[in-house]
Formats: sequence, C-alpha cells, structure tokens
Amino acid sequence: MDPVVDSLAAYATPPPWLVAAGDGNRVADALRRLVPELSDGLRACEVDDLRLKGDRWIGRYLVTAAHPGGVVQQATLTGVLMADGAPLDEQGTDVPFASQGWEVALPDPPLLLSTAAPDRKLTALPLLIDPVSARVWLENALSGAFPGIRVASCEPVVARYRPGQRCTVVCQLSYDAAADPS
Repeated sequence: MDPVVDSLAAYATPPPWLVAAGDGNRVADALRRLVPELSDGLRACEVDDLRLKGDRWIGRYLVTAAHPGGVVQQATLTGVLMADGAPLDEQGTDVPFASQGWEVALPDPPLLLSTAAPDRKLTALPLLIDPVSARVWLENALSGAFPGIRVASCEPVVARYRPGQRCTVVCQLSYDAAADPS
C-alpha cells in the first residue's frame, strides 16, 4: 500500500466543491457577480494546475478581461480552497483588480482568489503578456526579417506556463494597413 495513493482515494469521485473550483465558467460567473471591474468585461477564466498541497487545494486561474477602450487585460490569480470545501464569507479588497494585494473570497465555489506573485525567474513575462509592450517588442523583432512591418495590435494569451521555468505565449496580431506590403 502506498500512503500517498491511499490518501487520494477520497477524491476518486471529486466532491461538488472541488468540481466547482475546477470549473472556469463557474468561477467566472462568481467573479462577474462580486468584482465590479469584471461585471461586463470578463471574457474567460481558465483553471490551470489545481492540486492538493498540504490541507489546501491550490489553483492557478488565468483571467482575460476587456476594459473600456478595447484594452484587454490578462491576470494570473492564485486560488486557495480549503480541503473540506468550507464556505467563505463574501469579501474583497478596495485594491484594483489584478494589482498586488487584490483578493476576493467567493462563496460559491468557496475559493479565496488573489493576484499571483510575480514570477521572479521569468522577469520578461509581464512585458510579453502586456498587449502594448508585446506589440512593440514583436514589431521590433519582426522588422529585421520584414522591413516596413507595422503591428497594429497584439493580443497575447498564455498557452502554457510552468512558474519559474517556461512560458508559451501565443499572440494574435493585426497589421497596420498603411505599412509597406513587401
């Protein structure tokens, strides 16, 4: 018998509170209800890497929101779910969404979400996922092979991420129609 495997037997059929925490649509609905900044602009909430650590479930939530003026914001949130699924009192902070120190407690699913700590090993990551800085960086990188190229907009999406190790960013680009076509 393996004590680690045996300890996970209780989760062979996940309890409803764990299923809820792993459902990005359900988390997105709760965020829309509780976070005024996301009520109209939340586009997606993807659950990444939900795992048991000690007596808590820890997850990463990748949130994409559109703000007035067409600005798209991506934020990585850390979610903490107590292993017993105990409900949390609805609460939040006055800190702007995705800023350091922002957090919100969702009652259903019972999840405490906060802005993920910056990745110290992948220091360029914030620049690569920011639409404005990614657009400028890509335009400069592409101009060597394609002189005259002009990137009008960039929508970066984190496709795969291993904190402190590697990150794959996929960028949807649109090009300036007035740029040199060659």
